[in-house]
Amino acid sequence: MEKSVAFTAAELGTMRVTEQIDAIRCLGANPFQEIIIPRVLAIIAASFALLSAGLLMSIFGGLLLAKVFAGINADEYLRHIPTLISWPSIALGLFKCLVFAIVLATICTFKGYNASGGARGVGRAVVETAVSTMVALVVADWGTSLLADALLVLLSSMIGRTA
Repeated sequence: MEKSVAFTAAELGTMRVTEQIDAIRCLGANPFQEIIIPRVLAIIAASFALLSAGLLMSIFGGLLLAKVFAGINADEYLRHIPTLISWPSIALGLFKCLVFAIVLATICTFKGYNASGGARGVGRAVVETAVSTMVALVVADWGTSLLADALLVLLSSMIGRTA
């Protein structure tokens, strides 16, 4: 995902320094609607597609290893997956995926859209994008984990009072 984010920043930065964004504005179109929003939506959709692919690969990879090395039947392996995974963990994974996608899309489009100074400025914007997204993802992971823990404590206390 990092490569596509850097590519998006580079593409938008190149469009900015070659005045293509100004040309879109001169044609009467809103560059935000024509350039930024489609890229943000594409990054979000790609993040969920990558999450789905990763989950499927991990399930089938685990199934293959369980069959080859432990001799576990495929039906037995698949039957035990729901005992290890809960709906709250799935919801947290989807929420984190959304947050990470929004963070990545926001940073890369902002840095690329505001690039200036020719090719050197575009290169600077790409490096700033790469560094900013790495730091922001760590902070976003911490924040979403903290939020999930707080919600878990809150829900546990609410359930404990009603029982």
